[in-house]
Amino acid sequence: MDFKLMEEVAQIIAEHASFFHTYGNFLLIPAFILTLVLDWKISKSNYSTTRKRIIRPFLTFLAIALGLLLYLINISFKPMVEALSEADKSLGSEMAHFEYLN
Repeated sequence: MDFKLMEEVAQIIAEHASFFHTYGNFLLIPAFILTLVLDWKISKSNYSTTRKRIIRPFLTFLAIALGLLLYLINISFKPMVEALSEADKSLGSEMAHFEYLN
């Protein structure tokens, strides 16, 4: 199994951790459901077979990508996303007072 793609996805999620932590589910879940509904509507419509063969694989790929992203954000990378989100929020703020011990 090639982990290079997984590392690249983890890097993208890490770069935008505060966004995914705050808004990820509010945007991804409706987009995922909308993609599934659109695919179902197109399968039941009277579009030409050629048009269906073009649109449905794209919607299937999009649904898989959104589902994978939802899984990664909420299960696999959840501790990383939460930790990086907290770190992003604290950037630029004043550090707590502490003393060095020799």
